[in-house]
Amino acid sequence: MSNKSHEITLDSQLQLSEKVLFTTVDQETVLLNSQTGKYFGLDEIGTIFWGFLRNNIPPRQAYEMILAEYEVSPEELEKDTLELVRQLEKHGLLEIIEA
Repeated sequence: MSNKSHEITLDSQLQLSEKVLFTTVDQETVLLNSQTGKYFGLDEIGTIFWGFLRNNIPPRQAYEMILAEYEVSPEELEKDTLELVRQLEKHGLLEIIEA
């Protein structure tokens, strides 16, 4: 496994790990990396974003759909979205597909 840092943007291609188990309760989702046994929690917006990713909706499209639905600044949503993608990758829950 390489420690190379990926340039993550809203246009990055993402692939969810097959090792992820998840459950949603009261608009929050708990993800489990079944290989490492580590859990990762998502809030309501993270849960919505996860749902888009599970349905193969690209990050930029998911971002635009969330932006249209919620009162949040585009800059804040982009920063939060990219940080979520970084955290999901760090925890082995998704991979960035190199172009």
